[in-house]
Amino acid sequence: MNTTYTIAPVPRITLVGMGSVYVATFGCLWLFIEPLGAFGLIPSVGKLEGFYLYALLLVVPAFTLPAFLRWYRWHKSHDLPFVTLSVRSAVDGVTYSLRVAENMQISEFLRQYTELLRRGPAQKAVDATLQRYYPVLQVQRDGKFVDVDGNGTLHAACIKDGEQCQVRAKEYEHMNQVMFSRC
Repeated sequence: MNTTYTIAPVPRITLVGMGSVYVATFGCLWLFIEPLGAFGLIPSVGKLEGFYLYALLLVVPAFTLPAFLRWYRWHKSHDLPFVTLSVRSAVDGVTYSLRVAENMQISEFLRQYTELLRRGPAQKAVDATLQRYYPVLQVQRDGKFVDVDGNGTLHAACIKDGEQCQVRAKEYEHMNQVMFSRC
């Protein structure tokens, strides 16, 4: 089974943002249920049942958070132009099928791609590699792989739909230098 992963420049929702969604959902439910009880449209319940109902009122907004986060990601990325890439990973030997936003910075794409690799079986190998090396995107041009500048976008690098790519590791330059210090 070949899964296509979507990588897009969607801003992350902070904990405060998730808390705001929770409070807003709780408030909407409260504003709907409380007037019903005040006007006698909800039958009266005992203390224990009331406790369970209020506990349910606290739990239901927590279940709306995953749906909201999924909707938010779709809303921010559904109208972006995408390119489909096949990226081969030397770390775990898997070729990933990726949908990447065309206007995305290559450095941000590589960061999200390495996060994708970290969630897989090659987590330890990726972490060990990233301590001394940084990822560089290579695109297949004229039968060989060519480095792509990480400061531009995929569109500026002329990466087209369906191209074969790979990510190689390049050693940090400061790791090659001998440093002396005075004590």
